[in-house]
Amino acid sequence: MTKSGIVPNKQLRRHRLLRGWSLDDLASAVVELGKQFGETNLALTAKTVGRWERGESNPRSPYPKLLCALFGRSAEELGLGRNRDDLSSAITTTGVLDARSDPRTILGALGSGLVDVLSGPGSDTALRPGANIAPRGIDPAAAALVSDTLALFRRLDDRLGAQPLVRPTLALRNLLEDLNLFPVDVQTREKLRAVGAQVSQFLGWLAFDASDHSTARAYYQEGLFAARASKDQNLTLFILGHIAILALTEGKLIEAVTVVESQIEQVLQTECQLTRSWFSAVEATVRSISGDRTSCQAALDRSRKAFFKAGAAPSPPWLYSFDQSRLTAYEGGCLERIGELDRARTTWGRALELLPNDRVRDRAVYLIHLATVYARLGEVEQSCDLGEEAIVIALETSSVQIIEQLGNLRLQLNPWNETGPVRSLDRHLARVR
Repeated sequence: MTKSGIVPNKQLRRHRLLRGWSLDDLASAVVELGKQFGETNLALTAKTVGRWERGESNPRSPYPKLLCALFGRSAEELGLGRNRDDLSSAITTTGVLDARSDPRTILGALGSGLVDVLSGPGSDTALRPGANIAPRGIDPAAAALVSDTLALFRRLDDRLGAQPLVRPTLALRNLLEDLNLFPVDVQTREKLRAVGAQVSQFLGWLAFDASDHSTARAYYQEGLFAARASKDQNLTLFILGHIAILALTEGKLIEAVTVVESQIEQVLQTECQLTRSWFSAVEATVRSISGDRTSCQAALDRSRKAFFKAGAAPSPPWLYSFDQSRLTAYEGGCLERIGELDRARTTWGRALELLPNDRVRDRAVYLIHLATVYARLGEVEQSCDLGEEAIVIALETSSVQIIEQLGNLRLQLNPWNETGPVRSLDRHLARVR
């Protein structure tokens, strides 16, 4: 405390500097995040943020909530108040995570200081030497190794589902925060930002798979800001595409349309054909839900053209799974939504044929979509057989997203509740509910 009684907020300043942000950067990030929370009239400035850090004033509602969401930290850790109590359900008395904790609880608890908990007692002082001298080896190559680790996590997610990847990904995020404490050159700083954006996006995806949409949105927003700061256009488009998909899942069609339409020019400008193909496929999905068949078909045509133009060219690590099977799946989903069921059935079948064996969760998603098409065509037995196959994968991966999609499939089968195939499916569904 100073002689005047003013207490500087060193915690808030520290977390801002961890990300390499200026006062203006933080103000802009809070305002942008506020829009996602429905706070559209914010006018935060660098001057106000500076006053918070110097202890001359305290953030008033809704800023504490937005700051916690932006940094993924509790109010206490940001010098704004005390920790929330909801972390206790995910932490044992020894201060480490309970292995039985639900992944949705873990992801949501990140705002209550979970990253520090993952590191264990005393880790803050162990990992942050007072000299603040960068160890040898913190350079773009080191950041690339972290990116390679995340790429392995993405592949494991496809095989095992999201649940086993929550803790290691949070630990990876913690590692990046520690690396950002050290002074490094501009090139390394931008690389660290880009890798951090990838990690935030992946955490958003893990939360999305757990059907925790508010946490997913917070991570996506964090990743979007870091991707823009790193000047990585392909990564920025990738995160924006996921925000559009999240908006669709939440029933926010206008937001999804706004996102894709705002990026059409940027998509055409990017040199990465695979990014262009993937984002166009997302656009087609949005158009199909809005009922715009012409625009949907045009977006699919652009997606196919860019995909085959990409050929064997190197692709961003986060798009490794966007292959011909995934492209075909996007087409099948669009056909399904616009009511071309016979073509959708053929297309989903083709997507399954093209799908690599290690993409276990994708197989369940494709099976459910194909089963839904069969149900809409009145072919109940085939629909139930495919549904039962997807249930086996749901049990293996514990994917909340798959379980919810199975519930939607079951609704399609309501007209045939008393038939043998549907009763058999219900017995299998009871195992995952």
